[in-house]
Amino acid sequence: MIKNLLNKIGDWNPQFLREIKGRLQKRNIILAITVSLVGQFLLFMSFQTMLPDDSSASFTSSHTYCTGKILYGMPECLQDEFGNLAINWQLLWLNLFTLLSLIGYYCLLVAGTYLLISNLATEERRDTLNFIRLSPQSPQTILVGKMLGVPILVYITLAIAIPLHIWSGLAADIPLGLIFCFYAGIFAACLFYYSAALLFGLVGSWLGGFQAWLGSGVVLGFLILTKEWLSYTPVDYPLVLLRFFNPYFLIPHLSLNSVSKSIYSWETFDWFTLPIGASFIATAGLTILNFQSLHRLSLYILLEVHYLQSQSFLCLSLKELY
Repeated sequence: MIKNLLNKIGDWNPQFLREIKGRLQKRNIILAITVSLVGQFLLFMSFQTMLPDDSSASFTSSHTYCTGKILYGMPECLQDEFGNLAINWQLLWLNLFTLLSLIGYYCLLVAGTYLLISNLATEERRDTLNFIRLSPQSPQTILVGKMLGVPILVYITLAIAIPLHIWSGLAADIPLGLIFCFYAGIFAACLFYYSAALLFGLVGSWLGGFQAWLGSGVVLGFLILTKEWLSYTPVDYPLVLLRFFNPYFLIPHLSLNSVSKSIYSWETFDWFTLPIGASFIATAGLTILNFQSLHRLSLYILLEVHYLQSQSFLCLSLKELY
C-alpha cells in the first residue's frame, strides 16, 4: 500500500517524492512525533501549574484565572458552596490556544524558511541543483515539490498538535469556522514566505552558509517587530497594513486573552471606507488576498530567475562540450 502511494506521489510530483524519501526516515519520524507529544504535554502541564491553589486561596486573594471582581488588577478568587475555587476555564483554554497558535506559525514560517534556503544552498554546493533544473520536470513542479517536501518533518510535528489546538479553541468558545479561517491564513502565509525563501535561496547563493540564517532571521525579526510594535498601534496608523503580513493578528479572539488585552483590535479598521475590521472573516479574507498577491509576484520572479539560471547553465555546458 505504501509502495503504491509512493508511486502515485512520484507520478504527480517526482521532486516531492525525492524530498520525502530523503527525510521520512523512521528515526526522523519518531523524533518528530516525540517532540510534538512531549512539547504538548509540557505545555499543558505548565498551564495546569498556573491555576490558583485551593488550599492557599482565600476570599481576599486574586488570580488571573479567578472569576470575581477585579482586585489589584486581577479577578478576585471566589469559592463555591463546596469550598472549590471558581476557575475561568475559558480564559485558560484561550491562552493555551493563543500560545499554540504562536508556536505553530513561528515554526512554520521561520523553520520552514530556514530549511528551504539551506536545502537550496546544499543542492548548489553538491552541484545537484543544475541537474534538477535540466530534468523533464516543469519549474512549477520542482518548486512545489520543494515547498511540500523540505519542511515535511515540521508539518508532521505541527499536525500532531492540531487536535489539541482545535480542542482548546472550542473550549475557549471560538467557533470552528474562525479556527479554519486562521488555518487558511497560515496556509497563504506559508505560500508567500516559502516562495520568497526559494527566491532568496537562488539569488543569494553567494552568501554561503550564512544565507539560511540571514533569511530565517529576517523573517523572525519581521514577525517579532510587527507583533510588538503594531499590537499597540491604533489601526488608523498607515503602517498598520503590515499587520496583514503577520499571522499573529489573525489569531481568533486575540484581544480577549490575558496577555493581549490591551491590543488594538481590528474592529475599527476601514479599508477604503469599507468596515473590513468589523468582520473577522472579512479581515482574514483580505489578509489571504494580500498573501496570495505577493506569492504570485514572488513566484513569477522566482520562475524567471530559475529559467535564466537554467539557460546559463545549459550554455556553459554546451561550450564545455564543444
